Amino acid sequence: DHWPIKQKSVPAVPKLGDKAPSPTSSCEGTPRGPKHVTLGINGPESSQKSTGPPFSGRVMGPNDLSSGSGRSGVGASNSGPKTNKRGSYASYEVSCAGSVPGHKASILSGLRASLRRTVIRRWGKRLKPCVTSNVFRSVLLVALVIALIGNPLMELADVPDKPWNLVLDVIMILIMGLFAVEVISHWIVFNMEYPFSFFFWMDLVGTFSMIFEVSEFYSPAGKALESEGGHEFKTVLLRTARLAKVSARVGRITKAIKTCGVCLGLQEAATEGDKKDEKSVKNISRQLLNILSSKVSMLTIVFVVFLPLFDISDFPTAELSGRAWAQRLSDDYARAVEAALASSSSTSDIFFVTVGTFRCFYNTQKHKPFKLEGFQESYYRDGKQVQVPGEFAEERPNRLQNVWRVHARNPEDGCSVGQNFALPSKIWSDPDNGPIVSFNLKADFQLEAGVDLAMFVFIVFIMGLSSYSVQTTVNSLVVEPIERMINKVKDLADKVLGIQFNKDLEDQDEDDLEMETMNEVQMLEFIFQKITKLTSLYFNSDVSAKELADMDHTNKAVLAGMLNQGVSKQRTSFAGSWLSFDNKDRIHEGAPVVSESDMPASGDVIESWNLHVLDLNDRGLDNLVLWIFFDSQIGRPTTRSFTSQDTFQAFHMQIKANYFDRNRYHNYAHACDVLHTVFRFLSITHTEEWCTAIEQYSLLIAALSHDLGHEGKTNQFLVETQAELAKTYNDSSPLENYHCAQLFKICTTQGCNIFKDLCDEDRKYSRKVCISTILHTDNAVHHQAMCQKIASLYELFRGIFDQQARTPDDLLPQYTEVLQENEVMTFLMLFLHLADVSNPLKPFHICQAWAHRVLDEFFAQGEVEKEKGLPLGPLNDRDRVNRPGSQHGFIQFLVAPLVEPVVGVFQPMHELYGHMADNLKQWCAHWEKEDKPSRPSKEEVTKRLQQISVHTKKAEDFRARMIPY
Repeated sequence: DHWPIKQKSVPAVPKLGDKAPSPTSSCEGTPRGPKHVTLGINGPESSQKSTGPPFSGRVMGPNDLSSGSGRSGVGASNSGPKTNKRGSYASYEVSCAGSVPGHKASILSGLRASLRRTVIRRWGKRLKPCVTSNVFRSVLLVALVIALIGNPLMELADVPDKPWNLVLDVIMILIMGLFAVEVISHWIVFNMEYPFSFFFWMDLVGTFSMIFEVSEFYSPAGKALESEGGHEFKTVLLRTARLAKVSARVGRITKAIKTCGVCLGLQEAATEGDKKDEKSVKNISRQLLNILSSKVSMLTIVFVVFLPLFDISDFPTAELSGRAWAQRLSDDYARAVEAALASSSSTSDIFFVTVGTFRCFYNTQKHKPFKLEGFQESYYRDGKQVQVPGEFAEERPNRLQNVWRVHARNPEDGCSVGQNFALPSKIWSDPDNGPIVSFNLKADFQLEAGVDLAMFVFIVFIMGLSSYSVQTTVNSLVVEPIERMINKVKDLADKVLGIQFNKDLEDQDEDDLEMETMNEVQMLEFIFQKITKLTSLYFNSDVSAKELADMDHTNKAVLAGMLNQGVSKQRTSFAGSWLSFDNKDRIHEGAPVVSESDMPASGDVIESWNLHVLDLNDRGLDNLVLWIFFDSQIGRPTTRSFTSQDTFQAFHMQIKANYFDRNRYHNYAHACDVLHTVFRFLSITHTEEWCTAIEQYSLLIAALSHDLGHEGKTNQFLVETQAELAKTYNDSSPLENYHCAQLFKICTTQGCNIFKDLCDEDRKYSRKVCISTILHTDNAVHHQAMCQKIASLYELFRGIFDQQARTPDDLLPQYTEVLQENEVMTFLMLFLHLADVSNPLKPFHICQAWAHRVLDEFFAQGEVEKEKGLPLGPLNDRDRVNRPGSQHGFIQFLVAPLVEPVVGVFQPMHELYGHMADNLKQWCAHWEKEDKPSRPSKEEVTKRLQQISVHTKKAEDFRARMIPY
């Protein structure tokens, strides 16, 4: 009726894209000519002449409303699809005749949906700060407390009905309105999570249950309990009212769940929303806690709702004395009246005695009678007035709801229990003025109110405790570990990938902003994809075997010649390589090279970590070398097969001559000590089961030769002084390169070539092992990388290594497979590298002797640096270096980070870790007494003792991995 058009006909409605109707179409009640109308919120409000089609009706979208289009009612666009930045809305052409009524309902429906989405989106943003504010939550908390305990507190305080019932009613109605505002605002702000969720329904029930707190509706406040005489007590009504009250409590108590969440830091998704600006694992925590809290709430509600059902019937049906006494009082009053009428004294004490008995009966009860009504003391009938005393009236309770009015039935309705006589019905001829017995239930209802308050407090306490328990459990089991993991991943992304997740907005580029919108799962996935790609590039730098097999000869030649790819890098399997355990019949059994009488020490000492090479003379050192190479379980299957004794003796003499006795540390004794340590490594780790013979032989040669020609000066000194060695090797590990060069230079000497009897493949591989392992003894270049590589290997195959640790002398197939598949060369370099810094891993008397020697050599270099005016090395100033203190730092920062993963991979080396922990204690004890350059403070000592305790505990853990025999 509001459309300014009269329909003349109802043509077919054109579809989207159809040709517009002819401009000659006409409409009654409107001027002829084309019209262009855009439907806004209030329908077509205006029109405007246009050269377009007669009418254009376009359903408005939320972006049209938000941008203000359609408000003026003036057509703003021609027909055809309408597209804007946020989306597209199809506009369609309809003729003026009949098209509007035909689509009026659908257009209005679309407008309503569009309006609803726009209002929710616009007002949701505006209301969110208010709804999520602490002020709003505090107001709801106070309102909830009042709703929970308002009526019980009024009952306990025994306040009068007027005016407090009215005051409480107004407060409860305001609270009900506040709860309704909360429901509506949450629906608007959190429209994706809140509508029809668990908390929505509980909020709804809690809001409507407020009518049970208003006296004008269903609250018992201001109303006395009535019991009509002659009828059964209306227990069903009371049961229903009580059950409704319990349900109302439940609905409101569910709000307490949220309140406890505010107090204890719990934030449900329904009340917090998706905080994309918080890059923390607490988003996951909120979602998990929301689910768990809902389950806890449902469990509590089941108890609260169903447990009271078992005792609702106990009250008031168990209280029948009131009705019985009302009946007896009415009967005895009637008897007293009849007796008084028949008596000459016109009085009777029958009713008075009954009233006395009645009052005495209730002296022991909480509820007591306070008034009798309808039992007139003066009764007139048949021209005679009689006196029937007994009626009384005391002060009425302050609250009318504490009054229980029991109506006695008229005796004409029947006799009381056990009586067979009928009484005249003229005593109470007016049924409205029948006898009433009023009881004061104040004590009973106060007890009930106290129990109610206790129940509320208990339930809220249980819910809060349960929620806190859930929060603590989730935090300890899920949130904190995940948060630590995410922080570590972020640090890893920062260090490895250069990705920073906590940059300021002005410092972020477009990619950074995109990453900031990621949640935790997406962030982890993004980072791990990057790391996986980098790892793949690192480990798969060469072409795969399949790709190589598919290449032609030319491409293979390019890879082999230019990039050294496609060339076999595996250890050879020719005769001699696995001689130690496959071809033992080839071993030269011959007489021992070192007789038993010439042994430098007993076999048990040599086969342990107690051999102190500094206690041996030159001959003893020579015999130790010969015994290891020719008579040991490692030397017999290797050296005896690869070279002759004479050749090795000549080679050995040249090696010894190229170590300088003037060096306190880097001398021949040090070479023998490292050789013995490598020999022990090869023996206790059962290398015969996962190394080839040529690898063992080459590693022993490298150990003996690893410091050839050492002048007692560091690489840094050679570089600083521009020594010839530094120039020759371009400042890149000049000493280590020189040691390798000296080794193979000696081999060119007549009669000293210990590699001459090897085949070409063995000779090439042996040279590679010697060079690689000796170059790897440069701590400044390779130590950190070696620590990381062994630690990574241990973490990658931890299960296998821990399983092997249980039986270290019985190698598992999977264990040897892991060692062989992860480049045996790595372990060969590791053994020589670790042996070169192994002094702190020996018993303390050995460790101490070598430590003083190395410091003496450093101090000697420091004197030269002073003479040349060079900056002194950190350990080269004898006046400032604390000898015991320096050893703690050397062990703590250089040795321990390498030994720990090594023992993890090779369990037989656990004894070395124990020695290291013990040596730390010994050095600390010496350090406390040392006063040069100054005595350490108690705080410094305490800190070192804490570090030592950590290593002691690890040593015990490594030892405990083995199965005790």
